[in-house]
Amino acid sequence: MDYVSKDEPRLSDFVEKLRLLKIDVEADCPNPPSKNKADNLEELVGVPKPDVKTVNNPFVCNPKGRKKLRIKGGKEQALDKNSKNRNACSLCGETDGHNRRTCPKKFAEEAELDQAEVTREGDLDQLEITREEVSD
Repeated sequence: MDYVSKDEPRLSDFVEKLRLLKIDVEADCPNPPSKNKADNLEELVGVPKPDVKTVNNPFVCNPKGRKKLRIKGGKEQALDKNSKNRNACSLCGETDGHNRRTCPKKFAEEAELDQAEVTREGDLDQLEITREEVSD
């Protein structure tokens, strides 16, 4: 190729001969081999592919023996923790991670009741004082 590349007339003759050779080879092989994998396998084996699949895949079953456990990563552990069913508080119905015993609303209600008792005691003291003043 290096010898012909410096001489243009010889290079053009060489290219023309290659083109004619390519045409001759294509004429000798009119049907190029199929690019389809199934067709190539049919030719290789000599049996055509059936239209209907008669053999199904085998059933998947668990192997005997101990199951192989793997260590879960941080993201996967967090997703598992969030997907678990959490118990709801029977007092307020929320699932914040508390129950009836530790419910913040219970403490708020108890504080309100204590404050109401204090105000009642104060009202009772005032009533007793006013009764004493009236009876005197």
